[in-house]
Amino acid sequence: MDFELEDSGRVRAAHRTLSPATLNELHAQLARVPRKGRLTLGDYPAILSVVARLLAHTPAEPKSTPTLFEKLSEHVRRPARLGKISRDLGYHPDHLSRKLKRESGLGLRALRHRVRLAEAQSALRSSSSVAEAATKTGFEDPNYFSRWFRQQTGLTPSQWRG
Repeated sequence: MDFELEDSGRVRAAHRTLSPATLNELHAQLARVPRKGRLTLGDYPAILSVVARLLAHTPAEPKSTPTLFEKLSEHVRRPARLGKISRDLGYHPDHLSRKLKRESGLGLRALRHRVRLAEAQSALRSSSSVAEAATKTGFEDPNYFSRWFRQQTGLTPSQWRG
């Protein structure tokens, strides 16, 4: 569940995962509200009880949790599709893409390239050859690694080591 908290005039995004039992209970309460037509005074207690239940579980001071960008940085290190990554994080792929774009200004591919480039640069600093750095970074073909690195930085790996 994504929601926004207002704290001292600042609005910040928050995320909380609810247990299946809690979700079922909230769903049962909302099922009492008619789907069509105007709401009557008798419908508001069910809606307010759901809102009260959600607010009661909101911690007063949220824990310092890693941002979506930090969570994804760990996931993109290994090759996986967006669908798999989003399932692992508990999001729909479209929602994850929009949320990532809103938080960091990057899409998943750009994030993957950024993380991989940092690893490549670190490997180039510590490796004796470009081929060794390519292997450490997860590239099977050193020539492809060189082309990819040049696309990212504008320099060949050898020039970048310079």
